[in-house]
Formats: sequence, structure tokens, C-alpha cells
Amino acid sequence: PVLHLIFMLPLPMVVQWTTTTWLQTVSAEIGVAIVRAADIPVLLEGHIIDLGVYQLQVAEACAGLRYIFPILSFSYLTAILYRGPFGHKVILFAMAAPLAVLLNAVRIGIIGILVDRYGISHAEGFLHIFEGWVIFGICLLILMASAALLARLRRIDGPVLDLDASGLWSQAGRIATARPVAPLLAFAIMAAVASAATVRLAPTPSDIARVPLAVFPMDLGGWTGRTTTLAPDIAEVLGATDYLDATYTTPNQPPVQLFVAWYARQGAGVGLHSPEVCLPAAGWEIASIETQPTTIAGDTFPANHAIIVQGLQRQMVLYWFEQRGTRVAGDWEAKFSAVRDSLFTGRSDGALVRFVTPIAPDETEAEAKARLLTLAETAVPRLTPHLPD
Repeated sequence: PVLHLIFMLPLPMVVQWTTTTWLQTVSAEIGVAIVRAADIPVLLEGHIIDLGVYQLQVAEACAGLRYIFPILSFSYLTAILYRGPFGHKVILFAMAAPLAVLLNAVRIGIIGILVDRYGISHAEGFLHIFEGWVIFGICLLILMASAALLARLRRIDGPVLDLDASGLWSQAGRIATARPVAPLLAFAIMAAVASAATVRLAPTPSDIARVPLAVFPMDLGGWTGRTTTLAPDIAEVLGATDYLDATYTTPNQPPVQLFVAWYARQGAGVGLHSPEVCLPAAGWEIASIETQPTTIAGDTFPANHAIIVQGLQRQMVLYWFEQRGTRVAGDWEAKFSAVRDSLFTGRSDGALVRFVTPIAPDETEAEAKARLLTLAETAVPRLTPHLPD
């Protein structure tokens, strides 16, 4: 029962984003297969299901992760209460995650069919939420039915689950006679003091001196920029405190996009995530990615160089993470840096900096990379007031 408390703990952000993206991909592919089985023309690009008139986004909330943890929790409790052999308990627990993913994918497929035949209202509002609860209930019913079937195979006498609660209140009354243990009491006091100090010392976003990204210059040494505002649902998923999405152009060259997302605090389900997570969701395939020492404006640091592909289109991507005066390439490294600094300095702010440019049919990858670095050479020093050390 104590081990069951582990289901209260949130996943690290890096693991959550990676797992969510993978589950979105699996759910979208199975859902599209169901739609095609109903003789409905459909196209899948990343996590976008294109039905022609309507497009459905398999968002993070639809990935199945919100199903998996509650279902795992129920299956764990079921396994504890199951009166059969240990092998049956393992089966009940192991089947929970694939069952949740499969039924969630079936839900996406059914929504696609209903939207094609009856309109977009079946993917929004109450109906969308109600369909989710129905699938959740079906998961629990299948779990209970599996326990009953396993019990019949082993011919368990009496109830399948041990739900005997006799004597519960008399046992609960023993709590009043429990005595505090000195080491546990000391740890509790230390934890309370540390938590209070963290809350007291951690700076609020307004305490961090910086210039908003909204005033970042649009004229960078011959490059002219134009900003774009993210769609509300995308901005909500991003969860950034401040961001810049600007496309810079110069004569006779393809454009370069500069994207910066700054977070005042990383944690509690909000924080940096790698473009390796969001680019595939938009239908881009990562053809290659490599971390290389990169020199920009006289500073050499590790950065990620990637080539992404979608159909016949290719793009060059350059990105890294700004962590309070330090530049790192890995998302795990950025996460550990944020945790460490939040403990010792009370700060966990950080940013993602990403440059993207198309690779024209008549140019080499080296030429596209040179174009990225040319704009970065001018843009990165200008980011200093916006990304505090």
C-alpha cells in the first residue's frame, strides 16, 4: 500500500514530454487505421489527422498518459486485493498500460469517424469529455473482467478480491496511541524549514531583471524580421512566460526563423522541452541530429545541429538551452541544471533558442548552416537583456 503512493509523483518533464509524444504518435496511427477501416479517406501528418473538411489535432491531453496513470493505479490496487497467485497479479498490472493506450486510440478513431459523418462538435466540448469517461469506464470493466476470468482459471473459492473491511475502525483507533519517532520528527521539521526557505527565497518573475522579448529588434544587420503570434492552444501547451517567434528575411536568400521561449520557473509541469519532441508532432521527421561545438559572437558552446524532413521539404535547425548564463545542448542537462540552481540560488529560469531555415533545392547543407550562423552572429548578442544570467 505504501508503494502505491508512487502514483502521486509527477514524471520529470523530459520523460513526460518524450512519453507523451510517443503515445501521441501511437494513438494517432492506430486511430487513423480505424478511420481508414471505415472507408473514410484520411491523411496523417505528425499528430494532425486530416479528414479533408476537418482537421483533428491529437493533443497532449489525448495522448493517453492521463489514462495510463489512473488505470495503473487501479490495476495495482486490484493486484493487491486479488486473491489469486502472484503470476495473475503481475498479469493484471502489466495489461493496464497497453489496454489504456489501445482504448484511447480506439476513442480517437471513433471521434474521427463521428466528425466525418456528423461534424466537428463530436470532437469538442461535453461530448469529447464524455467519450473520454466512457473509455475510462470500459478500461476498468475490462480490468475487472480479466480478474474474474483469471480467478475462474484457477478456481478461487470465495470472492475474487479481498474486500473484507471488518475490524478496520478498531485498527484505525491505534493511530491515537502512536508515539512520534524522534528521527522522523526531525526530518519533518527539516523538510518544513527547507520548503519555507525555498518559497521565501525563490525570486518571482517580476524580481528577475530582464527586457521583454516583445521589444527584440526586427532589424538585424540587413535582416528584416516579422513576428508571429502562436495559436492559443499551442501557446497554452508551450507554457512559456515570454516568447518570440520571428521570421527574418534578406534579399536573395531563404528566410530564417528565430524562436525563443523563456520560462521564469521550470517545474510543476512547466519547463523547457527539446524540439525533438515538438517537431515530429507537426509532421517533421528528424533525418539527422548532432551536438557540435558552435562559435557565435566569439563564444564557443555546445549546440544541436539537425536536419528535418517533411515530404520533399528539408530544413536546417540550430538550437540550444540558455540556463542563467550557461548554454547547454541536452534537455536532461538543462533539467538537472534547473534543479540544482533552484536549490542553491532559488532560480530555475531558462530559455530555448532555436533557428530554422529551409534548405533550398539548389543549395548545400553547409550553405544553409552558414545562413543560420550569419543571422545568429547578429541576433544572439542582442538576446542578452532578454535572457538574464
